[in-house]
Parts: sequence; C-alpha cells; structure tokens
Amino acid sequence: MDLNTASAARPAGASTKIEVRGIQKIYRVKRENGGGYDDFVVLKDINFDVYAGEFLTLVGPSGCGKSTMLDLLAGLIPNSGGEIRIDGRVIVGPAMDRGFVMQAYALFPWLTVQANVEFGLTIKKVPKAERRAISGHY
Repeated sequence: MDLNTASAARPAGASTKIEVRGIQKIYRVKRENGGGYDDFVVLKDINFDVYAGEFLTLVGPSGCGKSTMLDLLAGLIPNSGGEIRIDGRVIVGPAMDRGFVMQAYALFPWLTVQANVEFGLTIKKVPKAERRAISGHY
C-alpha cells in the first residue's frame, strides 16, 4: 500500500487530524514444517496526513494492508514501528475519541460475550462491579 504521497496537497488553513509516520506492521508466522518463524511484512514505512475536513479512502487489492491500517488507526492492534497521532495524541490502544465500524457486523472474536458487552464500559473506566451488573442485565 503506498500512502506516502496521499496527502501531497494540504487544504488551505486545515489542521492536521491524523499523522502517520513510518508505520510498520510485521506478523511472526510459524512455518508449516515447524522449523521456526518467518516475518510477514504487511505495512512498511507508511507516511501520510489527514487534515480537518479531508476525506480519505483506502483502495487496493485484497491483502495489501487496508484493514490492518484501519485496525492500527483504531488502536485495535499494536504497530511494529513508527507512530500514529490523532489530534496530536499518540495512539496506543482503543479509546473513546474515535469510532470504528467493522467491514462485517462482528464482535471481537477473542473476547467472551460478557467482555464484548463490557468493552466500551471498560474504555470509559466504569468500575468492574458496575460493568458486571450492566453486562449481566443485557
């Protein structure tokens, strides 16, 4: 995915909303024969800005890293290098200052039903007992 020239023209007077600098995402993949691991580079040295009022579309073939980039922007997965800032704050995980709509209606498959129900409450720092009561109700 080549976003390095995506934001060449800054809209007049627009502030930077999203800054992506040197982003990399590398997965460790176990070899089928059991002989160790290989690095699978999904994103390498990605740089772009998104300005206030600007609309950005990620387009590319299956497997090029579009969903991975969105997961990184949402803070759902950690990067392997570089930095993402939204409104000047470094993204280190999911937070209430941004939304994310999955491509298909889905929950976090690695979480239990209860943990999925409590996810937003956890981000809002609702105490555990209160989260349990709310998730138990639903």
